[in-house]
Amino acid sequence: MEHGLLFSGCAAFCVLFVFAIHWIYMLPVKDSALRLKKSRILYLSLSAVLVVSSFVLAAAAGTGPHTSFLIPAGCVFALIGDWCNLQFPLAQRITRNEPVFGGIVSFCITQICFLLAFRERVSALIDSRQGVFLVLLLFFLTLPLIVFITRVFTKGMSRRILLGSLLYGTLLGAMAATAVCAALFIRGPWLLIASGAVLYLVSDARLGMTTLHGYHPPNEFQIPWITYLAAQALIINGFGLLSL
Repeated sequence: MEHGLLFSGCAAFCVLFVFAIHWIYMLPVKDSALRLKKSRILYLSLSAVLVVSSFVLAAAAGTGPHTSFLIPAGCVFALIGDWCNLQFPLAQRITRNEPVFGGIVSFCITQICFLLAFRERVSALIDSRQGVFLVLLLFFLTLPLIVFITRVFTKGMSRRILLGSLLYGTLLGAMAATAVCAALFIRGPWLLIASGAVLYLVSDARLGMTTLHGYHPPNEFQIPWITYLAAQALIINGFGLLSL
């Protein structure tokens, strides 16, 4: 297991380092369409590295009671969501020119996988701390909703994007509430996992502001992606540490 964690930790460091170098390289590019074209293959590749590291950790954990392939499964669906969100031509055709909808569906499944994996470990804690958990759940459900209403929603947004976004925000909030509740009372690796969950919120808020609302700053892709990659890395490695 230690070797798996070493590999996964090094993979996460390399992913973030390569991303930082590419960010500097992309600074002169001002056109959003050109930034996307120059970035999407690398971004998808970096996400794929994290998928591999999640499977390495799951395999290294063996077949004991704490083994779960829910995290790697979630990462696979996240990779599919990345492919859609990066608007590859085939993704656009499959989703009828709404690749973001494909991303929303895929990431809904990701959050379900993560939530189930977390609940496997902390269901007893959640049951014994229901009051705290409900407060956290209310907070993390309300926060994405406020961001969506004030910074993401636009008139003319398609019905399936609207409903999909609301469903995704609910699942994301439940995942974050579970991770933060565990971090408050168990600490240890859950602190990493909770940090990853919070970064997921930051990443998706920024992604919604840019991709859905149409806000196109020079760092349109870099900020949501570096926070997303860091979130994935923290959740993957934090969950791996739970198996030690």
